[in-house]
Amino acid sequence: MAKSKKVDVFRMILEFQRDLLENRPEIEQMRHEVQMMRFKIRPLQGDISLLNLEDKNLIEMLWNLGKMDEFFRNQSPRLTRKERDILFQFLDNLYDQFQKKINKVDLRLIEGITPPSPVEMEIYKESKRRKRLN
Repeated sequence: MAKSKKVDVFRMILEFQRDLLENRPEIEQMRHEVQMMRFKIRPLQGDISLLNLEDKNLIEMLWNLGKMDEFFRNQSPRLTRKERDILFQFLDNLYDQFQKKINKVDLRLIEGITPPSPVEMEIYKESKRRKRLN
């Protein structure tokens, strides 16, 4: 399939950073959008009910990751293989930065109180289910 128009992938990246990452909505709007992005949390170890999963920093990181995923899915089809590789490399580096930040978020419900055992969880995005034709 031929690409219809030459795309400046570097300009696309700059616009993404400016429009989505620097002009974030209010935290309540982010929270609503994160819910619509269908992120799921799976406990791997410990009791996650003791954690503050409404933490502002956690919501911001999930929103960033969701917007990044949305951006790649929307832009990827219109890019050449080389442009897609450039975009993917940029987003992969950005993903690593967000991953490091999300690992440092303090999710304790009450300051100074540490959960009785270590807590480990997996955060993933639930994919849309496609209807099967019979």
